[in-house]
Amino acid sequence: MANKDNSYHLILTSFEDEYDETHDPVWVWHAIEFCSSWHRKTGEQIHYPQWVLDYLSVIAEMMLKLDDTMEDLSAKIAEIIGIRKNSISSSIQSIRDKVLFFEIQALINQGKKSDEAIDSIARAFSLSTDSVANVYQRFKR
Repeated sequence: MANKDNSYHLILTSFEDEYDETHDPVWVWHAIEFCSSWHRKTGEQIHYPQWVLDYLSVIAEMMLKLDDTMEDLSAKIAEIIGIRKNSISSSIQSIRDKVLFFEIQALINQGKKSDEAIDSIARAFSLSTDSVANVYQRFKR
């Protein structure tokens, strides 16, 4: 029997950590999209984590209390959902940085020196060595 790919736990935990740290609901929406994409790509359904369901429950309650005769209903809905300006682009940057770190760490685990791994990943992602090194230093603890 083949082992199931459970790597999605790491990704969802990362989203939850970001949500807990920033209180930015963009991370909830990343998790929802990720679960749906995983199902489309693998055929394996991932249930939404409890923290996602908790957020959706609160949002649903608030949305159902809206009065649809309000003047600017779309602004109120945007306020309820709570995604701030530029949070999507900054969350994507954060995801990219984590990918860079994990790629560097994978090369180090394969026996490369950190400088070699950073240089290799910088070339692979067409980024400057300095920017990749800064990302690595930020996540290395």
